[in-house]
Formats: sequence, C-alpha cells, structure tokens
Amino acid sequence: MKKKIYIYILLIFLVPSIGMLFYSGAYVSQKYNTLIKVDEIKKAITYVQHSELLLNSLQRERGISCIYISSLGSTFKNRLELQRESTNLAYSKFKTLIKIKNITNKKHQENISNIKLKFNQITKLRDKVDNLQFKNKDSFNEYTKINNLLINSISYTLTFNNSTNLSNTLSSLINIIKTKEHAGVERALLSNIFTKGCFSTKGIYEDVIKVISMQNVNINEFLLNSNTKELTIYNNNLTSSINSKIESYRNKIIDSHRKATGSFDSNNAMQWWNISTNRVDAFGKVANNITTNILNQLLTIEKKAKAALIFSLLFWIIGFFALLIALFYLRELMKFGKQNYIQILKQKYINSILIQTNELIIYDHTQEQLFNEICEVSVKGSHLSLAFIGLLDKDGSINIVSSAGSAIDYLSKLLLTTNPNDKNKHFGLAGKAIIADKNIIIDNILQDGSSLMFDVANKNNLHSAAAYPIRKFNKIVGVIVLYAKDINFFAKDIISIIDKMVNNISFALEKIDHEHKRQEEEAQLVYKAQHDSLTNLPNRFLFMERLDYSIKAKSRTTIKGAVIFIDLDNFKPVNDNFGHHVGDLLLIKVANILKDSIREEDTVARLGGDEFVVLIDHLDNSDKNISKNKLVSISNKIRVAIEQTHILDNEEINISASIGVVMFPEEFKNKEEIIKASDQAMYDSKKSGKNKVIFYN
Repeated sequence: MKKKIYIYILLIFLVPSIGMLFYSGAYVSQKYNTLIKVDEIKKAITYVQHSELLLNSLQRERGISCIYISSLGSTFKNRLELQRESTNLAYSKFKTLIKIKNITNKKHQENISNIKLKFNQITKLRDKVDNLQFKNKDSFNEYTKINNLLINSISYTLTFNNSTNLSNTLSSLINIIKTKEHAGVERALLSNIFTKGCFSTKGIYEDVIKVISMQNVNINEFLLNSNTKELTIYNNNLTSSINSKIESYRNKIIDSHRKATGSFDSNNAMQWWNISTNRVDAFGKVANNITTNILNQLLTIEKKAKAALIFSLLFWIIGFFALLIALFYLRELMKFGKQNYIQILKQKYINSILIQTNELIIYDHTQEQLFNEICEVSVKGSHLSLAFIGLLDKDGSINIVSSAGSAIDYLSKLLLTTNPNDKNKHFGLAGKAIIADKNIIIDNILQDGSSLMFDVANKNNLHSAAAYPIRKFNKIVGVIVLYAKDINFFAKDIISIIDKMVNNISFALEKIDHEHKRQEEEAQLVYKAQHDSLTNLPNRFLFMERLDYSIKAKSRTTIKGAVIFIDLDNFKPVNDNFGHHVGDLLLIKVANILKDSIREEDTVARLGGDEFVVLIDHLDNSDKNISKNKLVSISNKIRVAIEQTHILDNEEINISASIGVVMFPEEFKNKEEIIKASDQAMYDSKKSGKNKVIFYN
C-alpha cells in the first residue's frame, strides 16, 4: 500500500514536470526560431530598402538618358549629371550594406555578383549615352538589365525569407516593386515617343502595350494579396487624379497608333515626364510604407517573442528540477516524450508540405502541373500513403485528375459522384466532403468501414483519411483526399495546417484564372491594333508587315508575288443617297467577297475608306505570262463579284471596282514602291473608264 502511494506521489511530480519540461522546451525553441526568423526578415527588409533606393535611382537615370538621346543631347543634360551622382551614392550605400551583412547564401551571392558586374560597366554605358553612340532602345535595354537583376535579387530575398504570417505582405511588396519598374519602363518608352514626336522604333507600340499589361497584372496580384491597411496606403498614394492623367497620355499613344498619324506635340514629353514620375514616386512611397509596416510588425513580434521566451525559460527550469525528483521513472518519461515527439514530427511533416505548396504557388504552373506536384509532394515523406485530387463535373461526377502513392490502380476503378440519383457511382469520402461542404475525417478506416478503400486498406497502409473541399472564388470546384499510414493521424493541429494548404491551393487556382484572362486581354489588344474595326480585315500596318516579309522571301527564290489594289467606283454617292449605314454594310460585303475570292494563304486588307488590297503571296510559275494570266483571272473574278447588284438594308446597290495590279519583286526596291505602283495602276483603270483591271506598266 505504501509502495503504491509512493508511486502515486512520484507520478504526481513526474507528469507535470515532464509536461512542463517538454512544452516549455518546445515553446522556447519556437520563440527562439521566431527571433531568428524575425532577424532574417529584418535583414532582408534592410537589403530591400537599399536595393529599392538604387533601383529607383537607376529608373530615373534610364528615363532621363532616353530623353537625352531622343532629343540628341538638347534636353536634361544637367539633370542627367545630377541623377548619375545620386545613382553612384545609392550604389555606394548598397555595397557598404553587402559588406556589413556578410551574405552567405550562394544563390544570393551570385545575384549580387551579377549586379556588381553590370554596375562596373555603367561608366562605358554613360559615355556612349553622352556621345550619342547608343540607339535609344539599346541604352534603355542596358539599364533595364541592371534593374531586372536588382528586382530578381529582391524577389529571391523576400521569397527565401518568407514566413506564413507575412507571406501575403511580402508578396504585395514584390508586386509593387515590379509595378514600379514597369511604370518606369513606360515612362522611358513614352518619353522617347513624345520627345521624337513619332513612333521612331519598330515594335515600340507593342512594347508600350506589354508594359501596361504587366503593370495591370502586378497591381491585380497586389490587390489580391493585400490587407486593408496596405490597400489604404495604395489608394492614398495612387489617386484617381494621377491615374486619369496617365490614362490620357496612354490614349494619345493608342489613338495615334490606331489612326496611323505618328506625330505628337513636343510639349507632351516634359508634361508626360512630370506626371509619370509622380506615379513612379507614388509606387515608391507605397513600397516604403509597406516596408515600414513590416518592420513595425516585426518589432511587435520580437518584443512578444522575447517576453514569451523569458517566461517559458522560467517554466523550463522549474520543469527540469521537477524532473530530477521524478528521474526514477525515466522510462515513463521517455514514453511520454516519445508520443509528443512523434506528434511534432507529424506537424513538421505536414508543415513541410505546406511550405512546398507555397513554393509551387510562387511559380507559374498550369492547373494540371500544380495538382500533380501537390500530390507528389504529399506522399514523399513517411506519413501519408496516398493523395488524390478530384474535380467536380457539371453532372455531379467527381473526376480524379491527379494522384500519387499506393493503391492508385484500385483508385482508378472508383466511380465517384455527388448526385444521389446516380446509382452507378458512389459518394465516397470525396463526395461526402463536397456535399457537406466541410472537411471529413476518418480516424480509423478499418473500424469505421465506410471508406471505399476499405478492401485494400491493410495492403496499402491506408489507416486514416481526410477529405477537404477545394474552392475557387468561394465556389467548391473539387476535393483533395489524403490517406495516412497511422491511425488518428489527423489531429486538430494537423487539420489546421492542411486547411491553410487548401486555402493556398484555392489562391493558386484563382491566380491561374487571372493569368489566363490577362493573356486573352493582351491578345485582344494586339488584334485590335492590327485589324480594321469595321470589316475585321488586316489593316495597313499588318498588311505592310506581311508584304515586307513576302518581298524578302521572294528575293531568295524565283517565285513571284503580286498586289491587287481595289477601289470602289462611285462609293461616295452610296453614302450620300442611302446613308453611311448602308455604306458600311457595302464595305463589309465587299470584304467578304474578297475573302471568298482568294486562297487561304493570300491576304486581303482594308487600307481605309473604300480602298482594299490583296497580297497574292505565291505565283508558283517562272513564266511571267502564265502568272499574269492567273492574276487577270483572279482580278476579273473579284471585279465581276463586286459588279453584281447587292441588296443591303432593302436597298438595291449597284457598284463596280477599278483594279490595279503589280507583280514583284520586278524592279521595285521596297514595299512602299509596290503599293505606290499598284495605286497608280488603279488610277489608270479609273481614267480609262473604271470597272477595269489594269497592270502597272
């Protein structure tokens, strides 16, 4: 009896001392790791601040250099010298920081080495700018290379030091810094256009459209990641006034390109520089405010962690001395400690899956790639034996789109559904989770007996399971199901971690959708820039591009090409007598006639008004007369089709076409001469009585 009481007394000391020692030790470790992590992030933020200072200075120097070159050295000379001094000072601070921080990470060191290498070459770059030896685009690209290295370094630093609590804020900071760089690129491109008064470089309009699109993507991602405080900072700095002024200058570029006028008021350059600089600086202020907020958060976390660390250390010491009293029962202590250690390992294992999932989300993946990677990552360790993801179909079926681990062959035979009327399929754990709109946990598959995997559970180490609905834009689109090797694996803390992982999967799916939408919008912008809005035919810009390509291709072969220039006879009376609406219908009808009259490999375009051109790309015959006869046949086919009576809006319209034809390469030197020759042939047709086909002589 005394022995039992003695044991009970010892157990009274043993249990609390073990608990106090273990939990306080884990808490000490957690807070210590928190302090280390806080210190790492503070160093990263300091690095970002200095890098952003250098980046901002380089962005200004790039823009000023572009204006200086565009104006042939007549503008911003003094300002360029002052800005270079600012850049040198920022770089000096950047180098000092690198020495003090003693960066040891090899990838980070490689980034910094590349930055140093590029910056060491900046003197040569500046000399070429001063002597106007650079084309504007070459100068612009050299500065942009340095900036991209800095942004990559910043992105790597923030991603490498990412933490669960600050991940969205750090992502927001990266988005703002990228947006600021793209805004700086836009500032330089438009400054070049406005200074020269025209689109001086081929492809510069497409570059403008691309950089505007990239700004919109990063701003949208910033808005998705940001909290209320960050959104307030953004809205306070990026006012509607700034945005409306920026849009007005963008519209000038778009309108000029669409109308093909190609000329601008020279005053636009300075006005644009001041307005766009205000916007770039506003993005810089947002970034600075976010970094300040991060540092304030880190300070609060650090204070709390230190206080908690001291408090937990006291408990740890008390637990240690209490443990010495109960040392006699070390065996029981080890057993208790082992159980808790296993639980920590499980948490660590699930946490590693969460971290790897976060890393997957950072990079661009298709939905299929993302799902496959997540399933593979989930079963790599020693705790989960099977993972699969199913997507919900319109008819309620659940299609398994990705899986990894054991029992995959058996899994592929399962027919899953959420439709109670489908008698040929089963709900399974996946269907139940979707129908209930909540997580479903089975602690012991063999005891529960409800899982469809019951028959193969022992053979494949499937002893507990969890199903989580996957949402996209707050709508359930699928389910992820995880099977563990241990019974009761899915404890509350592990369920909570998996919840975060599933939320991150939802965010990734939404991000994929946004990226797809951005690509579609960019494609639409390019299409509109290259096609006539009324007939949807290629416009002058696209036609001239294809003609230029065809000329260069023909110069290397004996194959001939031809341009057919078509002008409608007496088109103005149609507008005057029947209205512009009928005139537009007639132009559309003619466009369709032309498309039906040519081969698929040829090009028909509307130059403007009632003028159309056809590019016959391949006259596959070395005999000029045979090629000419073929062109006569095609041209007359077009002429006859247009000459018919057309019923448009209940009106009978009779019209004809004068057609001029020119073959190339012949003696023509370029596309402009070919178009001019075909236009002249068309006018010869009109002079000779209209409704005829005339070849250029």
